[in-house]
Amino acid sequence: MTKTLIIPHPTVSVILPVFNGQKHLHDAIESILGQTFTDFELVIVNDGSYDKSVEIIDTYCADDARVIRVENSAEDKGLVGALNLGMSIARGKFIARMDADDIAYPNRLGRQVNFLEVNQDIDLCGSWVKPFGKVSHTVWQYPLTHAEIALRLLFNNAFAHPSIMFRKELLAAGYRYDRNYPHAEDYELFTRLSDHVTYANIPEVLLQYRTHEQNVGTVHSVAQQETAKRIQTRELAKKGIFPNERELLIHRQLEVGGYPKTEEFLAECKLWLARVGAELSKSWPQNKQLIESFVDSKLHEVKQSVGSEQTRPMRSLRATLKEICKRRVPVRYHKYFLRYVRPAAGRFDRSLANALDLFRPKTKLARTVKPDFKIGFTILAHERAEYLELSLSSLFSSNVDGYDITFIIQDDGSTDPRVREIIERPRDPKYKIVRRYTPKGGNSWGAAFNKAMRHMLENYEFDIVGTCDSDALFNCQWLDETMKVCLWAKQNHKHHTLGPFSSFNSSDIDFHRSLGSFPSPYGRYTVKERMGALNYIYFREDFIKLGYFPENRDDETLMTQRLRKLRVRNFSTDISYVEHIGQLSVLNQWRPVPVARAVYGLNLASTGWPSELENLNTLGYFKDVKGKRSVSKDRSDVPISVVFVATSKDFETLKLSIESVRRNLMHPVANIYVISPHDQTIIAFCKSNAVVYVDETSLLVSKKSDIQYRTEDGVDRSGWLFQQLLKYAANTIVETEHYLVIDADTVLVTPQRFIVDGKPVLLHSDEFHRPYFDASRKLLGLNPVVYTSCVAHQMMFSKKFIREMISHIESLHGISWELAIRTCTDYSESSGFSEYETYGQWLITMYPEKIEREYWFNLSCPRSNLKILDSLTYGQQNYRSVSFHWYL
Repeated sequence: MTKTLIIPHPTVSVILPVFNGQKHLHDAIESILGQTFTDFELVIVNDGSYDKSVEIIDTYCADDARVIRVENSAEDKGLVGALNLGMSIARGKFIARMDADDIAYPNRLGRQVNFLEVNQDIDLCGSWVKPFGKVSHTVWQYPLTHAEIALRLLFNNAFAHPSIMFRKELLAAGYRYDRNYPHAEDYELFTRLSDHVTYANIPEVLLQYRTHEQNVGTVHSVAQQETAKRIQTRELAKKGIFPNERELLIHRQLEVGGYPKTEEFLAECKLWLARVGAELSKSWPQNKQLIESFVDSKLHEVKQSVGSEQTRPMRSLRATLKEICKRRVPVRYHKYFLRYVRPAAGRFDRSLANALDLFRPKTKLARTVKPDFKIGFTILAHERAEYLELSLSSLFSSNVDGYDITFIIQDDGSTDPRVREIIERPRDPKYKIVRRYTPKGGNSWGAAFNKAMRHMLENYEFDIVGTCDSDALFNCQWLDETMKVCLWAKQNHKHHTLGPFSSFNSSDIDFHRSLGSFPSPYGRYTVKERMGALNYIYFREDFIKLGYFPENRDDETLMTQRLRKLRVRNFSTDISYVEHIGQLSVLNQWRPVPVARAVYGLNLASTGWPSELENLNTLGYFKDVKGKRSVSKDRSDVPISVVFVATSKDFETLKLSIESVRRNLMHPVANIYVISPHDQTIIAFCKSNAVVYVDETSLLVSKKSDIQYRTEDGVDRSGWLFQQLLKYAANTIVETEHYLVIDADTVLVTPQRFIVDGKPVLLHSDEFHRPYFDASRKLLGLNPVVYTSCVAHQMMFSKKFIREMISHIESLHGISWELAIRTCTDYSESSGFSEYETYGQWLITMYPEKIEREYWFNLSCPRSNLKILDSLTYGQQNYRSVSFHWYL
């Protein structure tokens, strides 16, 4: 082949990142080199591939000078780094995206260049795409005009990412991908720039999009959904829309489709879409008609989904199947029936029809609450002796009367001798226990689960089989409550496609997405997209049909995909009768990135737990955090002082925050203090608004210049840490016993008190950050009692308690408390210490009976959204406060 001469100034730069793409890379490159438009360069960024991708790339580089290979650095590894690197060296007038597993149509580049040349007002364009491979639809059609695209972006992505082309000038205007939005970096970028650039989609198919098991949306679906949630919350806030958790769940359900087929969901959608439509019409009055049409179409989709359950063919088919089951017609005739009746059911999905056969439980379920089933239940043990001790203690104190259940304790090659001692410990003879020791298996939950299921299926005739992890804590009624609710649901759920079930309703609503909650005579049950493997139970026949888990770190994700294909759902009791003991995951020693997340316990049964629950260090929200006792228009008679620590950049939000304190703080306020550097604007403001100004240099021995806190990427965090020290030092200037510290970017939107029944209110948040707990442990010499965050951007301090804490720190470390904090802060972290977390943990540890713990109900917004504060009705019950963070 004759080598093509390099083009010094190509019209188009095509950016193609590659990581182990050898399987499809040849097709992708050929589709670009075969373009009818030839004035381009193909920049292939190798992102650390260790298969034959580099050999394939180098072959093309040798034959065609338009192909350029670039190596992504190990420090910047990942798709975001590869994309940003490719764009930084691109020389073309236009930049196009391409993925290593897709195929561009021959006219793609030419068509997009022509479109952008003719439409000089358009900054970025995409196209329609044709999927092929695992999923093969006709065409994925995306909205065409900028207004339609901007509106769609509030719900989901409006571009096929590998189809886009944009003007290089956007790079100077900030067109960069943000690594803080993993697996949805394109969606984040499109939404961020939607108010600054003009978009379009060409209504032609210019790309074939390959669908397979390794697509990002498949492998990283959970992380992608979590990131999308953050993006949507941010974008809705820009439009003055602040959803609560339930409304956000509905909004995201409208994104992914597959709506719960319930009238309740339809009613909630009507209310939410009406609210969204009204607020958007205020923000985009010029697009009011488009917004109304879009909202109507969304609502129509939901109505069609709910109404589809009532079509005549389906009713007829279900009724006939019900009659067949009632008469106990053998399964072979069910299949005969489906063969000849199915055509009359129109477009009735065969997978649903199959599910009616495969997942309907035996009819004896309807005859008794405690059916005569044989149950096999395996406890998956491996190391973690402390957890295993609590787990087995609670399990073998639970009520199993009336059930034929065998417990199998399966150890997966533990090396800690305490594990065997705990397993061998004698238990009440009413529990049938089998003890089993096996060599260490694969390093995944799926491997341990599969080992247990194979053993139960091959050696016993159990009707129901299940497992639990050794960090599971059991309610004394877990078995009876689970069987009553879940067996009824198996028999009566209208879709009859319920498969695995559980006693554990995870509090992690983003990771384990709920598809709806339904009533039963014995309590509600929750149907889920993904359930959480703490406690997993099957009918034997169901498990045989569904199969074993994949044995890798994505075991749950891949099994969820399998269930989705079969139209089979996980479900659990609405109330949790089994819950996590702690956060120490045995798999973290093998995971590339260890998992650390707070365990909330939001759904726990109110009674029936072992006494050990009170001493667990994880279930922070379970007890008394969910209420809002202090949200009240009733005034307290306890006087307090209010302290703000601010700099000039906080001035705009500081004014609003002080105003909100005077409006919504239901306490007599002795004084409001602003601790700040010497700034004439702030000093003048304090003087004219009856606020006490305090020079920040007057409170501490330490100077800001003494703190050398700089992150690896060069950001100076010294001032940030200095401000935290000032909040502790404020105890020396306030005249009241209690003083409320509020961040200068936080505004109270609800009337509230911070002292209830003489106890200071300690707010808990979701802002779990492990280094804060590590710093607290080091500084106080105390292990955290709960891993529930106290970082709520506001905190009530007591002079008595904080002085005792300061004295304790100085006695423990033998140096001043200021120097001790500076010493114990982890400077390798961008946020290595929290004054709120440390003081909160001190209170929980030393004075648990003298504080009132509640949930924070705070909304975080970008500071650019200050203009929408007026749309927040003072006194609304959705939030206590709103924080306008400069870093968002």
